[in-house]
Amino acid sequence: MLNKNYYFYIAFLMASMKLCFSPLTTGDLYIWVAHGLEIIKHGSINFFDSSTLHSLGVISYPSNLSSVLYAVIFNLFGSLGLFVFFRVFLLCYLFFLLSKIKRWDNINLKGVIFVALALNGILFQLDRSSILIIPIAHYLIEIVDRSWSHKLNWKKIFILFMLVALWTNLHPSSLILLPLISYKLIIDLFCKRSIVSGFTILILSIMGILSTPLGFHIFQFSMETMVTSQMRGVSEWSSLFSFKYVEHSLLFISVILFFIYSVVKRGSFKVFSKSIFPVLMIAGLLSVRNIIWFFLFIPYLVNRYELFCDTNSNTGKPSSSARYVLFLLIFINISLLISNFSNNSAIDHMAPVSMIPELKKMDNRRILNSSDYGGFITLFTPSSSKIFIDNRNIIFKRSVYLDYLSFLEGEGVEMLLAKYSIDTIILQKPLTSQLDHKLRHGKIFKILKETASFLIYIRT
Repeated sequence: MLNKNYYFYIAFLMASMKLCFSPLTTGDLYIWVAHGLEIIKHGSINFFDSSTLHSLGVISYPSNLSSVLYAVIFNLFGSLGLFVFFRVFLLCYLFFLLSKIKRWDNINLKGVIFVALALNGILFQLDRSSILIIPIAHYLIEIVDRSWSHKLNWKKIFILFMLVALWTNLHPSSLILLPLISYKLIIDLFCKRSIVSGFTILILSIMGILSTPLGFHIFQFSMETMVTSQMRGVSEWSSLFSFKYVEHSLLFISVILFFIYSVVKRGSFKVFSKSIFPVLMIAGLLSVRNIIWFFLFIPYLVNRYELFCDTNSNTGKPSSSARYVLFLLIFINISLLISNFSNNSAIDHMAPVSMIPELKKMDNRRILNSSDYGGFITLFTPSSSKIFIDNRNIIFKRSVYLDYLSFLEGEGVEMLLAKYSIDTIILQKPLTSQLDHKLRHGKIFKILKETASFLIYIRT
C-alpha cells in the first residue's frame, strides 16, 4: 500500500499539473502593466486615465503597488517573466498550504481529493492581477476565524493594520473582511462571548481599508463596480448557479458536497457554523468572483478540524524528503511551462503576439477595439494612441458602453465611427455577421491584417 506521506505529493501534483499547460491570460493584466510603466516613467502616480478616448474620472483601478511590480517584471523579462512569475508564485503558495496540513500520515484518500479540488479552485486566480493578495488574505482570514480565542497586543494590532492596508493598496477586495468580521461578532454575541477582540479587528480593518488614496470613496467604488458589472452582464459577477463558468460551478459544488459529507459524518456542524465558513460559502454561491475566498479557507479547515483523518492512525508530519521532491516537481513544472511558452502555445486569444509589430507602428491613432484587447493595445502602442474601451468596466460611462455594444451588433457603425473620429479598428474574432459584412464591404476602412483570432482595419 502507498505510504500515506505520499498523499502530500499526490495532492500537490493534482493541483500543480493544471498550471503546466495553462496559457497566459491577460484580460486586464496588461492594463496594470501599462499603468505601472506610466508611474515608473513619470515618477509619480497619474490619478486620471490617459489611455482612452473618453474623459474619465479618478483612477481607482488598477492598484499602484501591484502595477509597479508587474511593470518592473515586464521591463526586465517581458511576457515570459509575467508568465513564470504567476505560476511560480502559485506553486510556492500551494507548497505552503500543503505544508501547513500536519497530518498527512493519517489523512485518507477522500481528504486528498478534497484538498486537491480546493487547490484547483485557488488556481482560478492564475494570471489575475490580484494574485499578490492571496497570502495576506489567507493569514487575515485565519485571524478573523480565531478572533475570540486570541488576545491582541500592540504588536499584533500594528501587524493587522499594516496587512489590511497593504491588501487594500494591492487590491480593493479587502472589503470581504467586513462581512466576515461582522458575522463573527454576531456569533460571539449570540454565544455570550467577549467581542473585544473581534470589535478591535473590525476597527483595524476599517482603518486599513481607508488608508488608500480613495479614502471613504472606496466603499462607493466597490458598490458601483458590483452594480454596474451585474447590470452589464459581466460573467464573473454572476451567480454560480448560472453556470456561465461551468468548471468553476462544478468544482465549487463538488467541494461543498465533500465538505457536507465530512461534517455530517463527524457530527461537527455546530462547530463549523460558528466559523466564517458559512459566509464564504454564501459569498461564493452569489458570485463566481468570490469563490476564491472559499477555496482559500478549505486547507485551513482541514488542518484545524482534522477533516478526513483516520483517527486511529498515529499522528505525524510528512517525511522530510517531501520538500526535496516538491522542489523537483516545481522545477519540472517550470521547465514545461517555459517550453510551452516558447512554442507560443501559452498565449491565448487575449494576448495576440502577432499583433505587436503592427501596434508599435500605430502612433497618434484613435482605436475602436474589443474590450479584451484594451490593455494589450495600451501596452504596446505609443502613448499618443487612445483606445475606445478595456476590461475596467466601472470607469466607462453607460453611453460609451452602449455605443460599444451597438457597434459589435453592427448597428449605426458609420455614425459611431464618425462620432469618435475612429481611424483604426482592432477586433477579436468571431464578429457578428452584420458587423463583418459592413466592415468588409465598406469603402472607408481597409484590412491591414487578419488572422484566425483578430482583424485590424485602418482608414483608407
